[in-house]
Amino acid sequence: MLPLLLLSASFAAEPTTVELTWSLSLGDQAIGERTATIKTRDAERGSRRVIEVLTDVDAEVAGMKLTYDQRLTAHAGTGPASFHSVLRDNGKPREIQGRSNFSGWTVTVVESSDTRTWDLPSTKIDLSTADLLDPQSQVALDRFSQVKLLSAETGDVFTVEIEPLGPSTVDLGSAKVDVIGYALHGGPGTTKVFYSSSGYLVRHETRLLGKSIVATLTGAPPVSADDAPLVEDAAITETEL
Repeated sequence: MLPLLLLSASFAAEPTTVELTWSLSLGDQAIGERTATIKTRDAERGSRRVIEVLTDVDAEVAGMKLTYDQRLTAHAGTGPASFHSVLRDNGKPREIQGRSNFSGWTVTVVESSDTRTWDLPSTKIDLSTADLLDPQSQVALDRFSQVKLLSAETGDVFTVEIEPLGPSTVDLGSAKVDVIGYALHGGPGTTKVFYSSSGYLVRHETRLLGKSIVATLTGAPPVSADDAPLVEDAAITETEL
């Protein structure tokens, strides 16, 4: 019996994996792709998520070459995610690390030969841009009217006003998805994010070169058990006792 119990426990501990892809466009022009792999493992103190995100942009916009690639790994649990971000923005390398714990944050930014590290109390940062990709985030935007947002792309901390946009629908071509939207006002500009009812980022909009750069999920997001439709089983019959 004990080996069977141990086997059952090992199956229960296996992480679930979700893979997502967003197409990136600037105006009417396709400019790249973002992919994410989210691995979730249930634990006694709540789920733990490892989020690996790859972003690649290679385009020519208004006669200018635009290249950008980022490799972001985030570890999320009951609070804001810690992350490690390595990117190259038009050929310029940058590395950002944000380590969160109960007492605060340690942020490190590496650019060329310059390395800067500083500590901040937890009251100075509410969440990072890595948390915006976590479907089970414990610091989701619906908890805030204003946030201190750490950028995993630059290392800057912005004070951002959160404007609820309410429910709407995003057309993914193969499916129409009901979403809840938020506008983030502050920092380099206004960003809009739209989430499915199960917490997955469906659409992300920001401004670049006077145009809207949009990340759109290429397929329907996973649904939670609460969202899954009930299906009647025609094979079920009633029998009198």
